Amino acid sequence: MKREALMEAVLKDAAAFERVVAALKAAFTRAWSLGHQNAVKRLLDEVQAIGPQAFTREMEARVLAAFEQEVGPGPMRRMVEGPVVNLSEAAWRIGAREAATSAGVDYRFGLKDREALKLAQRGDLYWVANHWDAFTRKKLSDAVTRFFEEGQTYEKLAEWMREAMAGVHEAGMRYWELAADTAATKTREMGRIAGYEQAGIQWVQVRARMDERTTPCCRSLHGRLISLRTIQAQRDQYLEAAGRGHLEAARAAWPMWEAGQAFGKELPGNVGLPPYHFRCRTVTVAYLGPQPGSQR
Repeated sequence: MKREALMEAVLKDAAAFERVVAALKAAFTRAWSLGHQNAVKRLLDEVQAIGPQAFTREMEARVLAAFEQEVGPGPMRRMVEGPVVNLSEAAWRIGAREAATSAGVDYRFGLKDREALKLAQRGDLYWVANHWDAFTRKKLSDAVTRFFEEGQTYEKLAEWMREAMAGVHEAGMRYWELAADTAATKTREMGRIAGYEQAGIQWVQVRARMDERTTPCCRSLHGRLISLRTIQAQRDQYLEAAGRGHLEAARAAWPMWEAGQAFGKELPGNVGLPPYHFRCRTVTVAYLGPQPGSQR
């Protein structure tokens, strides 16, 4: 197999993993019964246990078929197509159509990550090191906007960010991959808040990917409930600081913690949305259980 074809196959498999995880997150958020929620959680745990490196498009088809069989095609569509997570149009173009057809599943990946795209287009959210002038912000915003418009990989975003900052900030690809991962994840998580608001969600739950790579930071946060008010306040403080160009205030509103730091019972007010540290794999999901008492 030629190198180009091999790379295409690998990317498609990685994209299959991301598509299934995104679809299951959306379904979990929109589930209207604990039975549906438990079914989605079980599938999500199974998919995340396999991981993106081993996941294939054939597995994607089987997972979606199992999901449909367990909850029914109608409920599945309502859960996947809900407002909480808008799936990328590009994901549909690069293979979800074939996977859905082979699984006999009738659902649609037709929307861009609209809320995330709106944030990317603000033009003032992204910086590298201490470079946050109008020129660099515009360059980085253009790269992140393109990422959401085209549904590209983090690796491609890293390339675009490196090209945008050529002659301004030179660093190796690992640096740019970290920067791309952080920028895209922050933007996407903020974009999801609008969906939580639309769905009337009051609490979100932190869900870490639990394996040998899980950091003490995310282990200590796994399962925690955080009120939507706390997350909204963090987002607003972060966006306000970005809007006035105050880099230190933005970093204080949404810090990147040390991966080895474990949090105690009481969380600081600026612990809300992931990523909590560089290369963070943790996500938030809607909490649909009994209203919590002491958690913030």
